[in-house]
Amino acid sequence: CCFLINNFGEMFDEVTASSLVKLDFDGNVMDDHDAEQVNNAGFVIHSAVYVARPDVHCVMHLHTPASVAISVQTEGLLPISQHAMMVMGSLAYHDYGIAAGNLEERERLGRDCAKGDAVILRNHGSLAMGNSIANAFQRMYYLETSCQLQVQAMSCGQDLVRIDPEVFERGTQRIEEGYKDPTAGQRTWDSMIRMLERDGVDDYRR
Repeated sequence: CCFLINNFGEMFDEVTASSLVKLDFDGNVMDDHDAEQVNNAGFVIHSAVYVARPDVHCVMHLHTPASVAISVQTEGLLPISQHAMMVMGSLAYHDYGIAAGNLEERERLGRDCAKGDAVILRNHGSLAMGNSIANAFQRMYYLETSCQLQVQAMSCGQDLVRIDPEVFERGTQRIEEGYKDPTAGQRTWDSMIRMLERDGVDDYRR
């Protein structure tokens, strides 16, 4: 079995279909790319999910300023926005560990990824997964946006209003049921593709 990962050092807007590197779960390159083009830490993180979660077909991992800021806070993501409700029904946490070349860390991360479809990596960033690219993208979009909203809200120096726990629980349950639909996130993904095409970006198809 194998999976695709972007080249080490490639900016996100440089990634194309043909530039992706095919790897097996032992880290061996299975196409004509050079092994030096593989980020070993990226291999450990993504393979950890695929090994632990055979139901997952796409993994997204970010370390944006907002996601790292939330990852270092004791309480993590707070139930203060509708966006947070979109991910907190299936949110897990993973304590910091050095991923590069560390298969023990891969097993530990895999165990935590079995607990949810969105993961905040402590002192590191965020991770989202799904049964399709569209599904994983939608979950990551809401995870990242909810982190941004929380950082902005906290910067105002005011007490934060949390959503009523009962309301929040009902909302997350309904949302998680929606994620079980095989087409979940497809409309969002299609709209992103149309936006790229309007901007004249078509290299992603190559």
